[in-house]
Amino acid sequence: MKPAPPDADPNNGYWSLPGIGRFTAHHLSLAHLIGLAYDIDVSQIDHAPSWLDVNLYDVEAKPEAGVKLSREELRPRLQALLQQRFRLVAHLGTNLVQGYALTVGKGGQHLTPTTGGAFPV
Repeated sequence: MKPAPPDADPNNGYWSLPGIGRFTAHHLSLAHLIGLAYDIDVSQIDHAPSWLDVNLYDVEAKPEAGVKLSREELRPRLQALLQQRFRLVAHLGTNLVQGYALTVGKGGQHLTPTTGGAFPV
């Protein structure tokens, strides 16, 4: 794990797909890495300091031999990396927030899957 180049664009950040035997991430903020590590949305990080989204990082990691790194296998390893490099201490909890629930009505669902490759208008 190292800081991304100074000219790195946060809009061009990306990470590798799971199951390829390695993990790479480029131009990601610490907030995004925490989100990946703990399977949360960045907006769920309470009391986040302002610099959490400012500095960008690159990560190149290979697991022990034979591990293909599914998302579930990646998370504890990424958590450990964040704890070692940034002394990150996470406290998981539940907060109640207002929101909406999308549910099926009394008459059943009326949605049909699309049949073509284009998004329906």
